Amino acid sequence: MKRLKSLIPVIMLFTIFLSNSYAAHVTATYAGMSDYRNSSTPSLGNRAGKQYVLNLAQAFAKSLSSYNTVGIEYDAGLTKSKFLDIANSIIPQTLFAYAGHGYAGEDKGPIVNDGVVKKTDVKLKHDYVVMYTCNWLTNRGSTSQQEAILKTFNGTRLQLGFASQMYLDSREAGEFVELTKTQTVGSAFVNAAVKYQCQNSSPVTVKVTGLKDARMDYIDSGKELASSYDGINKNLFVEHFNKVIYPSY
Repeated sequence: MKRLKSLIPVIMLFTIFLSNSYAAHVTATYAGMSDYRNSSTPSLGNRAGKQYVLNLAQAFAKSLSSYNTVGIEYDAGLTKSKFLDIANSIIPQTLFAYAGHGYAGEDKGPIVNDGVVKKTDVKLKHDYVVMYTCNWLTNRGSTSQQEAILKTFNGTRLQLGFASQMYLDSREAGEFVELTKTQTVGSAFVNAAVKYQCQNSSPVTVKVTGLKDARMDYIDSGKELASSYDGINKNLFVEHFNKVIYPSY
């Protein structure tokens, strides 16, 4: 009996160690635009949006032992309806990422193959949303534009993006994933931006906005979905990061 009692503290410590080292299964879905030549907005020029999301998928597959890419849609296949199917899916993934051109404004957003997705049509449920595009988190000091941003939160814990024109460099995806090994989701995104956004010819503002309690979230921490924004619970949502990155030349 004495010997059995002596084993109890060891078992308890082992259980605590397992719970602290637990990492949730990570799932992700992606949408990217690189080829705008045959789109409704060919004059915008091509960007490496497709490559950015492909790099994310490949890097996470190498970085995480428990990871699955649910789907990737890009270029000709990425229409407004397809974007909304992915972004507004009732089955939330750990991560959703879009990369490509984007406009500012409550009635504007990602530019896909057949036009512009309205921010007012977007209701995001995925835990963490990366919008690797210009102006997704731009509010221009407008209360209505900030409300339009917040109304896209339909369960999402954090949105990671930019409040200005930005520089699309697909290598930033790999840096972001590498940093998530040791940093929170928000910090990893901002620090990856610091490394690559200084290539832009004008200052770039990177932002992370979302649930107040999500600042310390790691990509594989397995946190529950957030409350949907309803205007009454505005105090639950904050800007965790708002950093201006200046050109390096």
